[in-house]
Amino acid sequence: MPGAESTLDESILATVMRDVRRISTNLRTVLLPVHFGGSGDRDSVVRDWDLWGPMLFSLLLSVSLSSGSKEPGKLFSLVFGVAVLGALVLTVNVSLLGGRIAFFGSLSLLGYCIFPIALAAFACVFLGNIAARAVLLVVALVWSSWAGVPFIAGSVPARRKGLAVYPLFLIYAFLAWLTLLR
Repeated sequence: MPGAESTLDESILATVMRDVRRISTNLRTVLLPVHFGGSGDRDSVVRDWDLWGPMLFSLLLSVSLSSGSKEPGKLFSLVFGVAVLGALVLTVNVSLLGGRIAFFGSLSLLGYCIFPIALAAFACVFLGNIAARAVLLVVALVWSSWAGVPFIAGSVPARRKGLAVYPLFLIYAFLAWLTLLR
């Protein structure tokens, strides 16, 4: 087709800016639902998924927790592995429970829901007070769970919601606990 452009024809800057806009839109959609002024269309995040944002947030969390550690490589691997493999296991769990879920869309959404914990982990690098860190991490844990639970619970049959949501909370609680112990 004459005049039709593809992503192969666009400049690198246009490609990067398109991905940055997608990350921004997906992050806003996940973290600011309708009743907080966001679009609330989680289905759009699943349909228009990307793994750049989740990868960046998993890296931010891993680097924040491993900085200043006695064994940063091991801690980085543990945190990154829990974040990535946890999302994989959660997606498979929802599928096995009879949920209708798009695999990469789910990975994308769950990765975006890690953002509050990653942000809190970055802030905890500069906070020495354990009580302030604990409060910040509880808020981040609640926010991450609050962002992911409606999606996960909405994709499985009503009688299996608890079985689908519980592992999500465990993964986020484990990441928050690691951040507190750091």
